[in-house]
Amino acid sequence: MSSFTAPPPASTTTSTTASTTTSTTASTTAPPPTSITIHAKHSATPAPLLYALPSTTPISTIKSLLQATTNILPIRQKLLGLTRTDKRPVTDDCLLCDLKVKKAKSVLVDGYSITPDISCILMGTPEAEIFVDPSDMDSLPDVIDDFELEYNAGSDEWVRSVSNSTNLQKFTDSTELWLMNDLREGKPLLVLDLDHTLLDFSSKALQGSNASNGDTVAASLKRPFMDAFLQQCYR
Repeated sequence: MSSFTAPPPASTTTSTTASTTTSTTASTTAPPPTSITIHAKHSATPAPLLYALPSTTPISTIKSLLQATTNILPIRQKLLGLTRTDKRPVTDDCLLCDLKVKKAKSVLVDGYSITPDISCILMGTPEAEIFVDPSDMDSLPDVIDDFELEYNAGSDEWVRSVSNSTNLQKFTDSTELWLMNDLREGKPLLVLDLDHTLLDFSSKALQGSNASNGDTVAASLKRPFMDAFLQQCYR
């Protein structure tokens, strides 16, 4: 937990009217606090994660502070319960002063009860506890997965299966990709199956299309709303 310094109280100004001897205290609009306290609750961290930070501190800095205590990488952190005053999404470049202050429960720190300006819940797993898929690691030796095979290791069927898998891997590694169109930067790749997804190649559909023109036959095999579906996916 970082050192905690409470923000200074809002000041008031005293105005004196020249024509009278009466002094009145006029309330002024308090400026945004120069310091904001934020409390992050994390189920695996018993100590309160309470920070008093300048109001111009971005969320990315808060995630870095949380990483130092919880060992959770900022990319794996999710802060629940934060809301912007302008109702826009809370991103890492969002400042503390942009967040909506909500009434939060007091937190006991070193025997003192402190009421944070902003409270949230930290979701995330430390990097050391994250399961890594073996397929994503290049240092592991090749292992033949035979859990779903109905034959024993060393049999003729097993040898053919291993040979097919090896040949498929060699074919995949040696295959050169032919790009029909340049990739659109920032767009994900969508792979669709033709049969029963975009087109209907069933014998019933083929027999029902008696057109002599090939383009007309292809059009008759389209699944309902296929064109509208592809247009939406393209956007």
